[in-house]
Amino acid sequence: MLCFSPLFPYSAPASKQICHPDRSVAQWRDLLFSEAVQSLFMSRQEHGYYVYLVASRSHVLYCGITNNLPRRVEEHRLGKVEGFSATYKCDRLVWFERFQYVGNAIAREKQIKRWRRAKKVWLIEQANLKWDDLSEEWRTETAGPSTSLRSGRDDKFI
Repeated sequence: MLCFSPLFPYSAPASKQICHPDRSVAQWRDLLFSEAVQSLFMSRQEHGYYVYLVASRSHVLYCGITNNLPRRVEEHRLGKVEGFSATYKCDRLVWFERFQYVGNAIAREKQIKRWRRAKKVWLIEQANLKWDDLSEEWRTETAGPSTSLRSGRDDKFI
């Protein structure tokens, strides 16, 4: 049995039938329109995967992958990630790359993990010569008001 529809101009065998007898053409149109609208608002740039290198102060390196880089770096910084990175205090983000597809990110992580240390150092120093912590810019740590500022308030005089 073949399925014909004005929305789907091709035919499909019965085993791969794409029509639903309980849906009208208008329902299919509404469904396709809502998916198109969702794809406009759900930009591909909103979702991504990151391969990253974190380092300790003595430049011990750890390579990882995540879909939320700020959260993952914070976990490393606070020592929440048990294992190698916690043991060697790898808590400074020194390099990262963004990927749209998880398969590409996994392949890149595996590639970097196979590299010798010298090549990883070269990769970091291409973009971050001083090995600065790249996550410092987005951290939410802020100091509270200093004592001198609080004591200098003039709201006591009314």
